[in-house]
Amino acid sequence: MAALTEFYERLGFVRRLQYPEDGPSFVALQRGTAEIAISAEPALSEGGVASGPGQWRMCVFVDAVDAMVDRLSAAEVQVLQEPADMPWGERLAVVADPDGNHVAVVSMPRN
Repeated sequence: MAALTEFYERLGFVRRLQYPEDGPSFVALQRGTAEIAISAEPALSEGGVASGPGQWRMCVFVDAVDAMVDRLSAAEVQVLQEPADMPWGERLAVVADPDGNHVAVVSMPRN
């Protein structure tokens, strides 16, 4: 759980709440107006079956994808897709969090 929380903190999230305080099994993180929660318990899919690693994808918007991927890579985060310009204008890369879930790191086009 600590590695997972640290991964999201590298993406700019700050711990807002954790339970219990010593060795959390639930952490709420915030970045600007965005909030995410991480639980040590497996997530349930629509059919009530526990989901596994790599079965969901989250998007985290950052100012500079390339710089963020460089920082994550230096911290030994697995890069699944190097930064690339998308046809719709975003720049996108995909990394794996410590549980193997795919996280898209995206920057919006500058106007």
